[in-house]
This record gives sequence, C-alpha cells and structure tokens, in this order.
Amino acid sequence: YSSIGTPGFLHGIWTAYKRFGSGRISWQDLLQPSANLLERGYPVSADFVAAVQSRLHEIIAERSMNPAYDTLMEGTILREPVHSNFLRRLSTAADPIELFYRGEIANQIVYEMKHRGLKL
Repeated sequence: YSSIGTPGFLHGIWTAYKRFGSGRISWQDLLQPSANLLERGYPVSADFVAAVQSRLHEIIAERSMNPAYDTLMEGTILREPVHSNFLRRLSTAADPIELFYRGEIANQIVYEMKHRGLKL
C-alpha cells in the first residue's frame, strides 16, 4: 500500500447507529444488504471504469487488489467476496469496534503492513 489513513469511518457509523438509531433495525440487518451486494456483484459504471483506468498501473502493482480490475468494461459484474466477508464479520460481532480496532481484524492489518515493510 502506498498509504494508509486512520480508519475512523467504522467508529463513526457505529457511534451514530448506537446513539441515534431508532432500534427498529439491527446492526446485522443494516450491513447485510451491502455484504450481499458485494458477494453477488454489481455492474460497474463507465465512470468507475475511467477512474480505474486512470490508476491502472498502481492497481495492477498492488497484489491485494481485485484481479478483475485490469479487464473492467462498463457493465462488468464486479464481485468483492473479501469485502463482503469483512462486512459480515462486523455485522455479527458483539462489539465491531473491538474487533476492528483492537481485535482480530486489527491484528490482520498490523500483520499485513509489517509484511509489506510499512509502518503504522
């Protein structure tokens, strides 16, 4: 990875869900539609293809990126099972903040960064 940011988005949406949620929908039910879409796949737009093409050399060089990115055309069905699994794990965790920031996912991030010679 050429860079990594502080991943505060999850904490923000979890906090908003806990503080302002109506209680009529569970955290799991909130995330499952996105996980399902990522698993099933979705057709990519011309704008998405153009954005990928503009950074294709970087995407191809990054082994963790979806290998389908180098052959994308408008309408291609893009499936992202790794991201789907990530959302499913977060959706079923008793404490997704603990899992992501201090638990198993945090450990996976640290491992990946160290093995790429990067510092956090």
